Amino acid sequence: MILAMTEAGIIGNTKNIGGLPWNIRDLKLDMERFRDTTMGHHVVMGRKTAETLPGPLKGRVNIVLTREADLIFKDGFGIMSTPDIRRLSRRKKVFCIGGKIVYEEFYRDTTELFMTKVHAGLPGNVCLNIFDQKRDGWKLENEEHFDPSEKNKYPLTFYHYTR
Repeated sequence: MILAMTEAGIIGNTKNIGGLPWNIRDLKLDMERFRDTTMGHHVVMGRKTAETLPGPLKGRVNIVLTREADLIFKDGFGIMSTPDIRRLSRRKKVFCIGGKIVYEEFYRDTTELFMTKVHAGLPGNVCLNIFDQKRDGWKLENEEHFDPSEKNKYPLTFYHYTR
């Protein structure tokens, strides 16, 4: 699982183009980490997340999670159900990349988590409050803090957890 959120747990803003509380050009460092971490692997996303993308993410197998058996999606995206994705994740490295429903669906199954905290009071209306390091047995493997720079408008912290 890989995600970015504000300190308040905000992961989305449905009023913004792209559905994020920030403009992706303002978080180039996070986008580089996302690309480098997920490259060559399967990425699972909900339909709404997939619809915000201009096309499939290059160098990855793009999967849209859906309950709609007859959903037809644009080229380059596979369609799978929750049980199919769980079976796939036993054989392949699979990253859940959003949105909220996908994160909630697979959180308990997740054994590796890459989280970016954006230290800014950005507005949003999609909040994810599932993560509890102590309760859920997460071990912090790495933590890196970055001050604002030309690659990120806001201060960021990258976390890598395993369990």
